[in-house]
Amino acid sequence: MIQTSWLLFESCKKVLLHLLPQCLSAAYDLLGTHPFSRLDVLIVPLNFSSLGMASPHIIFLSQSTLSGESNLCGTRLCHEISHAWFGLAIGARDWTEEWLSEGFATHLEDAIWSAAQKQLSVTEAKEQQELKTLLRWHRLMDEVQNSAGELQVLRPNKEKTGKVVESGSSVVKHGLNAEKIFMQVHYLKGYFLLRTFTEKIGEAAYFAFLRKYVQAFHGQLILSQLSPDQLVLLLECLLQKGTFCSKMLECLQKTYHLREQDAEVRHRWCEMIIKHKYVAGYADVDKFLKEDQVSPPLNFLHFHSVTGAHWWREYLYRKIQIKTKCGTSTSITYCSHNQATYNRVLNPWSVDWQKRGRANK
Repeated sequence: MIQTSWLLFESCKKVLLHLLPQCLSAAYDLLGTHPFSRLDVLIVPLNFSSLGMASPHIIFLSQSTLSGESNLCGTRLCHEISHAWFGLAIGARDWTEEWLSEGFATHLEDAIWSAAQKQLSVTEAKEQQELKTLLRWHRLMDEVQNSAGELQVLRPNKEKTGKVVESGSSVVKHGLNAEKIFMQVHYLKGYFLLRTFTEKIGEAAYFAFLRKYVQAFHGQLILSQLSPDQLVLLLECLLQKGTFCSKMLECLQKTYHLREQDAEVRHRWCEMIIKHKYVAGYADVDKFLKEDQVSPPLNFLHFHSVTGAHWWREYLYRKIQIKTKCGTSTSITYCSHNQATYNRVLNPWSVDWQKRGRANK
């Protein structure tokens, strides 16, 4: 339902009335059924103090969106419709993580608005989104250059994000800072983060994931905090990929603080080190073997045989001789297998004992 004064009735009829069903239909195609039973749009008076999604059932829309072409009204409408899923049905557990609602809504407004304009070709829709991206980039650069650095962080509480005090209350960092009210950094940084994901995996895969995401977390308060299980899964996926350079591995370690994680995470990190021959990380492997393996401690070669040494391709075809006290030697050869690293039952290496006799003494 659209509610407005009679003075704006004709403007609403001309601009808003036909846009609302188109935008809602496009949103449903992307995200699924609307999470609430009713949606009203209220055209508020000039200089009204609040705009946007005011409650699960009502959107406050400014009169200024009704003038000129329908583009401004359409994009604003798509943004606020997105908040039904991101901000209401799914909310941020920590109020400082506003990008979890505003970043998603800003990114979705382009996709929903492009789909709502059925007359647009694929090329035209892409050009329209690229133009908006450029405008947002300029806006973000202006804000970054003219605001305090501490106000530009998506997770200002860092590792304490989502923590509550003994009384059960939580503190909103910079909540009383009047400057923050007028900033769009969280909108824009969140948008560019999600746009990067979309470009990396493709729109089809991204929006398929997003639809599953809104179904899985419907009615929940969430954090952007990474859990150890998610980190293990990430590293296992990376182990299936091609070769990474040392700079990439260094960045991975610094970003996720892999050396400070639990043993499951560090186990996968050691596999990454060995697979990519990351010399700077060999000390991490040595520490893992000494502190996290069962007694007696394993040496570097044994670690290869049980934790993904099959990734190190030079070892697949090259014999490695290990002398033993009894005058024999072990020769490690590769056994083919199709099991994933995290689902192995048999050791992918076989030990071929060859007696060398007195020649090895």
